[in-house]
Amino acid sequence: RAGFIESWGRGVSKVCQAYKDAGLPEPTFENYMSGTLVTIPRDPSIYGDYYDSRGKVEGNVRGNVTGNVTDQATDQVTDQVKALINCMGNDILSASQLMERLGLSHRPTFRNNYLHPALEAGLIEMTIPDKPNSRNQKYRKRK
Repeated sequence: RAGFIESWGRGVSKVCQAYKDAGLPEPTFENYMSGTLVTIPRDPSIYGDYYDSRGKVEGNVRGNVTGNVTDQATDQVTDQVKALINCMGNDILSASQLMERLGLSHRPTFRNNYLHPALEAGLIEMTIPDKPNSRNQKYRKRK
């Protein structure tokens, strides 16, 4: 009555159609006595393998980035990783120096959202790869 709903039940069909148009598997709907479970698949080219509600692999494409940053790879990294790469310049920096440049103070957040994803994507590398936990560890952009 307030005008927020275009028509009842239309949203689900619009979402399913958008998935079809994008060439992705449609969401699945499972009804239970306690409610409804909606499983919304994600794009495997970005996120890698994903699983349905029964643990079955739905995709088999890995979205990992290696080597130099390409246009496609740039689309696959998070804004946090992009910020890390941008703040590095051509410098070789410790984790503390990187956190300072990014204005961060919470070490676990920095490691989980910035440092580890950038390392896993192959965008940065350790200066002492044989000793990842060294107090002298620093990081540089990969060439």
